[in-house]
Order: sequence, then C-alpha cells, then structure tokens
Amino acid sequence: MATSFSLYLAPQPGLNLKALAEEAFRLIDHLEDLLSFYREGSDVTRINRAEVGAVVRINEVTHQCLLTALEIAAASNNAFNPFTGGAAMAAKNQQTPLHLVDLPSLDHDDRSPIISLDPDSTLITKLSSTRWLDLGAIGKGAALDAIAELLREWEVTTAVLVSGGSSVLIFGQPLGASTAAWPLTIPLDPAPITLSVPTPFALGASGQGFQPGHVIGAPHQPQRPQSVVIAPSAAVADALSTAAL
Repeated sequence: MATSFSLYLAPQPGLNLKALAEEAFRLIDHLEDLLSFYREGSDVTRINRAEVGAVVRINEVTHQCLLTALEIAAASNNAFNPFTGGAAMAAKNQQTPLHLVDLPSLDHDDRSPIISLDPDSTLITKLSSTRWLDLGAIGKGAALDAIAELLREWEVTTAVLVSGGSSVLIFGQPLGASTAAWPLTIPLDPAPITLSVPTPFALGASGQGFQPGHVIGAPHQPQRPQSVVIAPSAAVADALSTAAL
C-alpha cells in the first residue's frame, strides 16, 4: 500500500487503546503481505503467477476485496479496473518487479476475463494471463474496513481512521456531540462543500496532485482533476473515487 495510517480512537474506561492500536498496525502489516502487487508471496502475486487453468486458494480478506473490486468494475463499466497492474507500471515508467519478469508478455488492451471467482468460496480459477491484478486502488480502503471491524470487536465506540490522507473511515458520534452526524468540509475548487454526514461512512479521494500517472484514463489521462466519494465502506469509496476520476 506504500502509505501512512493514522488511527484516532475515543478514550474509553477499561480499554487499552495503545495495545489495541498496536494490534491494528500488525493487522495492516498482514494485509500488506496479502494485497501488495510488489510482494513476492502476496495473494495478488500468487494470482498473477498462476498458470491458466490453475486453482488458487486466497485469504478471505483478499477474496472480499476482489468481490468488491469486480462489483465496482461492473457498475462503472470498467472505469475502475483491478487488472491494470502492467499498464499502470508502464504509465509510471516503473520496472517490472523481479518476481514477475519471467511471466509472458501482457496485452494491456485485452478485455477477456482474467479469473473466475465464486462469491461463496476463496478458491479462484485463472482464466487468462494477458493482464496483471493490482489491488492498489482499493487496498487502502480494504485495510481501513478491516481495522474498523477489529475495533468494533473490541467495542471501540468512536474512531476516525485515515490512510494516506485520501481514504477516511469514521464510525461513532463526535465527542461531546448529541448526534452521530459529523460535519464534513470538502475543499473543492472553486468553493468548498460542507455536509453533515451520519456515521458510519467512508470518504475516498482521487487526484493527480500527489502521484501523477497513477490513474490511467482515455486517452491515458483522467477526465477530471479530482474526485471525492462518500460511501458505506472505505473499499467502495476508494474504488468509486478512481472510477469517478
């Protein structure tokens, strides 16, 4: 994910927030090992390296992330597409990771299905090797969703979770407030938008200001300079903000 994470947790009697935050950051490290395009042993790399016809068992977190990615891809007519790993590297002039250099040549324009996925099973079947899976545009949000689930299991009532400044997940009511709605100001140009948003909600933002070239549009440039999406989950907000851009 190659980004920073910040956790803002409301103080609660009898709950060691420091220990809980440390557990949350261990979870982030685990998710990085599962979802990273750049790690040799990740689920993403195992899928990219699998031969056509092979069946690969993946982690439940990866499975849920893939389901969300494919759902948003279908809903956006592929404006969000999780199988652009090779094209994104070419757009950013990055070298192919060593664990992928021996794979067959890619076809960035191919649109044939790459995997077959059962919503009720963590087994996926590789259908084609023409493109590489890259969950980078949804991974930060998926990590925030997983952290939120962990915090709720520990009965944390209010939290603001931030990844890279562009992915935010909030649940619970603001401290000292009488309602669960949060005041939210989005600094859009030419004028900011101020909203009152009930929790839980997630915000995803995309743009070219901090990482030029990371979003591929037609023809090879995004249609808009920035996008902001509010959604029920951080993974959905991340994916939709890319699609909206």
